Amino acid sequence: MNVLLVASKYPPEHSGAGKRLHQLYKRMNRKHGGIHWHVLTTKALESGTGIYDGIFVFRIPGARDAKSSNYGVRYKILEMIYGLRELALSFIYLRKLKKGGVDIVHTCGWSWCVIAACFWARWNRIPIIRELTSMTDHPFSRSWMRWVIQITLKWSKQIVAISPFLGDQCSKAGFSKKTWCRPNPIDENIFKLVSIEEKTVMRKNLFPHDNLSKYICLLNFGRIRPSKNQLILLYILKQLPEFYKLIIAGPIDVQNQIYLNKINQEIVRLRLEKRVVMKVGNHDHPERFMQAADLFLFPSISEGLGTVVLEALMCGLPVVATLIQGITDQIIQNGRNGFLVDFRAKDLCEFIEKGIVLGDKREEISKMAHAIFNATLIDEKYYKLLQFSKDSVIKNQISAIN
Repeated sequence: MNVLLVASKYPPEHSGAGKRLHQLYKRMNRKHGGIHWHVLTTKALESGTGIYDGIFVFRIPGARDAKSSNYGVRYKILEMIYGLRELALSFIYLRKLKKGGVDIVHTCGWSWCVIAACFWARWNRIPIIRELTSMTDHPFSRSWMRWVIQITLKWSKQIVAISPFLGDQCSKAGFSKKTWCRPNPIDENIFKLVSIEEKTVMRKNLFPHDNLSKYICLLNFGRIRPSKNQLILLYILKQLPEFYKLIIAGPIDVQNQIYLNKINQEIVRLRLEKRVVMKVGNHDHPERFMQAADLFLFPSISEGLGTVVLEALMCGLPVVATLIQGITDQIIQNGRNGFLVDFRAKDLCEFIEKGIVLGDKREEISKMAHAIFNATLIDEKYYKLLQFSKDSVIKNQISAIN
């Protein structure tokens, strides 16, 4: 089975969705064999075409290159120009592929190269799997490209929605029979519960210059940008006792550097230099941060799913998260594995303290998450999905692969 995987970003560049799909295909190939895939994606300035972990990855300049410019009319025009360039370069690459060399086109998210791949697959009668990963990647998106999104979803043999919200949007558009709503698969061999002794060792290894043994550690892990709302965590920390420390870890994009600067300025203004640990950059082992922390804070304003929440729960880490309908309310059970809150609420510190107490149920929290999000279960459904798509035998009811 030969798969063309198309994503806006792909490892080693920081890409949550790209990394998860890469690991998914590796696991399926180890178990079943006979699965071959290569990748079409865009590139960051420091990356180019080549082999990543044994997989050929073709990288082209993308529309996101425009994001280094100032926002406004000029930015919109530049983004369009760069987008058309991405579209053209994608078609040039796709036309060079050998006829019959691709059995399935699997797209992830939404970008110009995804558009090109969907049209190319349609012309060549190749089954399309459209994976929806963000709040704007659905049939009723506010994007001006909504009509193209709807067309590509109509052409798809299968739609994979990573959250109930995205699944509901597809159902409303009449795609319920070919929509599989599932959480992102989390590798239970990586994101797992560790002992208190191992937790202590991880803290020392991750933060050798910070004595965290006597502190309660609050963690936020993810891309640093306004929609992730990390800034509000500083004001919350200021209200908590001195023995609380906040760890903010994750990569930063060029266009969000101003936001990072503001976070650093507020740390100084609030005199939190000794209570906030900033770990800016790509991290190959996010599970170690989660296994070393006491509570995961998720103040995001908007999310397609929030996979870091699933990963934290798999590690037995309780979560205090923003209530996002169809997203976090499908994951967090108040009082069992965390709490859903308004991060602007006056009584928020009370919920953080309650979340810390839930740490006594680490084993129970981890077991609950493993029963739903573990990769072994979801991988098997994915493999059946690929088989159905390849043979163009998609059942009328998604229960055929459930």
